[in-house]
Amino acid sequence: MYSAISSSQWKSKGNYFTRKNGRSIFYLDEGKGPTILFLHGFPTSSWDWSWVWQNFEGYRRVALDFIGYGYSDKPKDYDYSIFDQVDIVEELLSSLDVKQIYLVAHDFGDSIAQELIHRSNNNLMNVEIQKTILLNGGLFMKYSSPRPIQKILLSPIGFLISKFLSFNRFKKSFSEVFALEHKPSSEELKQFWDIITYKNGHRIAHKLIQYINERYAFDDRWTKALSETKIPLKLIIGTQDPVSGEPIANRFREVSENSEIVLLNHIGHYPQTEDPLRITEEISSFFLD
Repeated sequence: MYSAISSSQWKSKGNYFTRKNGRSIFYLDEGKGPTILFLHGFPTSSWDWSWVWQNFEGYRRVALDFIGYGYSDKPKDYDYSIFDQVDIVEELLSSLDVKQIYLVAHDFGDSIAQELIHRSNNNLMNVEIQKTILLNGGLFMKYSSPRPIQKILLSPIGFLISKFLSFNRFKKSFSEVFALEHKPSSEELKQFWDIITYKNGHRIAHKLIQYINERYAFDDRWTKALSETKIPLKLIIGTQDPVSGEPIANRFREVSENSEIVLLNHIGHYPQTEDPLRITEEISSFFLD
């Protein structure tokens, strides 16, 4: 299913806020009602949520492009860190005077969500997280299977690989994480690539991918965040995902025994684009319960 909003339309709907360090961050803020904060994954952007965005008109919807992603700044000389990205989220919410959120995260965004939950558990943030939904992502790296391109980008020659990333290479590796019956179209792939390459973002892929090392380093911290939180959690996993599929769900079941888990056998790594109507239903039913 195609997104109802093209990437260029998405960009035209957005705004920018400037951090204290001068970096510019792209975000969308639409609607009225309870606030849903959408967190995107690697290597894409907030446009990932455009497939479901219009289905939540009864909510205030906020989404941002993390620094290094999408239409936000992509500095070459920058220490890209999950902790810095979480700070950005908190700065944005503060600037928008948001006090309570429903949280929806995917892929890299799951790690952002885990750190937000950790801070919430320890009374270290000013925003109340009411409920959280996590979609396919490396919540527990020992149970995840990074793609070959991710491993190469993490290697000492990763900076060289970034220099030679091309649309054809992207198209092949990116398509492989989708379920067979839900591969993105050529036009969708082109739009994903255009967003990634905006401001030469593909040239810093080896820097952005360092979040995987942080996941290993802080696994105990972020696993504990999920196991100890009183925030209601729901995990949605497309089981045809070769990166973070059913093994993640099995581990999550051990870590968070009372949380809801939904397995989608016809879906790969991008549930929100592969079956947006089902994901809309899963999000709505959990938040309204």
